[in-house]
Amino acid sequence: MTHVRGFFRRVPTLSYGTLAPRFRKMGASQAYLKTCLLQIPNSQPISQKKYFSIKGNVADIQKESGTKIRRAHEIVQCGGNWRKASKMLAEMESYENGAPLESYHAAIGVCARGKQPAEAEQLMHRIKTLGFAPIKATFNAVLHAYSKAGWWSKALELLDSMEACGVAPDVVSFSSTISACEKGRQWKKALTLFHTMEARGVAPNVVTFGAAISACAKSGEWKKALELFSSMKACNVTPNAITFGAAISACGKGGQWEKALQLFSSMEDYQVAPNLKTCSAAISACEKGGQWEKAVELLYSMEARCVVPDVIALNATISACEKGGQWEKAVELFDSMKTRGLSPSVITFNATISACGKGGQWEKALELLHLMEFSEVVPDAVSFNAIIRSCERSEEWEKVLELISLMEVRQLTPSPRSFNAAVAACEKTGEWERMMGFFSSMKSLGVRPSLVRFSLSIEALHASSHFELAQELLRIAHSSGFYVAALSSKAVVDLHHCSVAVALTIMRQVLADLKSRRRSSQDITVITGQGNGSGDQGAVLPREVRLFLVNAPGPEITRMRGNPGCFRLGGKASISGFGNLTDLKSRRRSSQDITVTTGQGNGSGDQGSVLPREVRLFSVHVPGLEIIHLRG
Repeated sequence: MTHVRGFFRRVPTLSYGTLAPRFRKMGASQAYLKTCLLQIPNSQPISQKKYFSIKGNVADIQKESGTKIRRAHEIVQCGGNWRKASKMLAEMESYENGAPLESYHAAIGVCARGKQPAEAEQLMHRIKTLGFAPIKATFNAVLHAYSKAGWWSKALELLDSMEACGVAPDVVSFSSTISACEKGRQWKKALTLFHTMEARGVAPNVVTFGAAISACAKSGEWKKALELFSSMKACNVTPNAITFGAAISACGKGGQWEKALQLFSSMEDYQVAPNLKTCSAAISACEKGGQWEKAVELLYSMEARCVVPDVIALNATISACEKGGQWEKAVELFDSMKTRGLSPSVITFNATISACGKGGQWEKALELLHLMEFSEVVPDAVSFNAIIRSCERSEEWEKVLELISLMEVRQLTPSPRSFNAAVAACEKTGEWERMMGFFSSMKSLGVRPSLVRFSLSIEALHASSHFELAQELLRIAHSSGFYVAALSSKAVVDLHHCSVAVALTIMRQVLADLKSRRRSSQDITVITGQGNGSGDQGAVLPREVRLFLVNAPGPEITRMRGNPGCFRLGGKASISGFGNLTDLKSRRRSSQDITVTTGQGNGSGDQGSVLPREVRLFSVHVPGLEIIHLRG
């Protein structure tokens, strides 16, 4: 009572004006003060009894407020465990007074850290159904959840709905939405929001700049990123390590390694100490710019700055050495990870394997592959493709095929280059059926070999007298969009830019189509040109194709006057001869003697009777036929 009496002595007139600030400090809300005190005139004294009554109520409010804050704090302690936070919130809702609004905000924050934007959205709907009017903190909490998950379209919708609810977006609202656009790679929308907030008089802070610069960096808009970075000074915003890191990263992705290093050096002018992310961004910029020496220099300078390199920094430096053809330095950095207490990732292994491959160290690359499995790092398709390229350069064809087989066992898809290496290995080892299997696999996987690859393989098959396989491969190539000029037209066979082996394979296919009647019996114009690879020998292709057709059964050849690189195949008698022989073979014709009347042949001209000679030459090469010359 002494304290109370002393209080009354110090404040002789107790009224709303003198007590409201005191009760407010004790935790009483503005609404409670209006209810309890505003009914008392400001000048009318309050009795001691009334004072103690109000003080007791305020003490209860203070206790309840402390409980709410404590419960909200307990939810915050859940970190990103949103299920635990939801369970705690459900327990609070079962209490007599229910869960306070602060607890819902805390739970939404947990959902954001756990990247559960849908759960955060549901909590906001629950707040509305419980009769709470969403306040700015509610909107910002959900926007933060959208930002963490990259739900940029949802964030934009929620930002627009704030004003409809009578809540003005602040810098936190805009920053979270810009960050959501950054994660969704929507740099144009991020910049539009940035300029919108400026137009509304909301000053951007360092977080806003960091999100906007990062949005430009991820989309390769390094000029826009530098413009934003330069405008920070005009807005009285001092760059921090995050904004420097975003700007350096933007320059790196834009291939501007010199500007990236200039920004990195200027950090000292702003008294901003480089951290792990800024150092890694600068190293990555040097890696993309092919500056392996500067990347290594930056890595070693990190320790002088008391910044401990991580796996990402080492990966970028090793990759820079790989691009610079420095396989020994890459291996040295790889080996140093053990002394640094770092475990190599699959990216580390792949970069080092690729460096060894480019340096012709295929055995070292294979050793690293075995080390991956020993280190419980699962090799991926990139790992195998890098080693296959290394073995291909060293012409280790057996190893190429072994690695391809391993990829098939592990259900990994080879790259187009690895497929090409496997095909080349089959050509060298003579595994023709397996080679055809690789071409079929490429077709089924949607991998399109190059024209050069098809040509080389057809030539290899032709050289080894596997003519039918060569024709099969030709058909695969045609279905992939190659040799269109030679095979697509019914009336013209254009052999320009074809090698001799490819041209002869095409002509075999044309004759097969005529025999099976997939081509009509009309005249076919064959355009040879000189032939790919003719060199100083002159026009090789016309001579080789004509010689092949003379010795092959089929239609007669007619020279095109004035054009030695062009001739015509035709003559219905010759083409129908295909049908007659086929009918004999299938017994659609009887085995009685057949008299063949040739005449001179269409287009014989000054050459004499071409047709009798050609038909007889064809018939001699057909098994099962006996030819008797009719005298006279």
